[in-house]
Amino acid sequence: MENTIIAMAVTALIAYLLGSFNSSIIFSKLLMKKDIRTIGSGNAGFTNSMRTGNKAIAILTLVGDVAKVGIAVWIGTTIMTDCLDNAVGADVLGAYISGFFAMLGHIFPIYFGFRGGKGVLTLCAMLLFTDWRVCLVSLAVWGVLLAVTRMVSLSVLISLWVYMAAAWVFRPEGTLELFGAHIPVAYITVGAAVVMSVIITISHRSNIVRIIHGTENKIGKKAGE
Repeated sequence: MENTIIAMAVTALIAYLLGSFNSSIIFSKLLMKKDIRTIGSGNAGFTNSMRTGNKAIAILTLVGDVAKVGIAVWIGTTIMTDCLDNAVGADVLGAYISGFFAMLGHIFPIYFGFRGGKGVLTLCAMLLFTDWRVCLVSLAVWGVLLAVTRMVSLSVLISLWVYMAAAWVFRPEGTLELFGAHIPVAYITVGAAVVMSVIITISHRSNIVRIIHGTENKIGKKAGE
């Protein structure tokens, strides 16, 4: 049990530290000599990086944030499958611990005063590396909603419900033996979907207020407009 707790803690810590490397902040400072948190919506994420009008920053933010999650998931999967001797669900446990803490690192980055992005891209990246079906369904709905509403935030908030539903529909089978208990692997994926969706919804609280008041930004609008 002690080794398992240590492995989970190490997985969480590595993922959090990787997630804290916020690409939009790093590349906005390198390429524009500005902190993206002082531009546009003030959010340190992919959407606001596109509003800078600097395509290089947007592309590097996308690649950087997806890459850090991919690395975190790979490390977490490796650690937990090794610790639990390739038990059923060990890879899922490692991947979701990593994905969750990488998202927390992105939202609350230790390197940047705990002021980061809203975690949407990191969640999407985690799904890409853990269950492409859930990722594809969620992205497809998000894309349709974005085309109709032209509001990234509203599309995300609605898509989170689709994500939770898809996580249930595509829930994995099998049971993971952990700390003497037999835990259905589906509890990990569906439970993570609910918790992560709630966190991202909370991170969008200012967007929700603007949506209600009809002042939310729409795509095609650059920073400062």
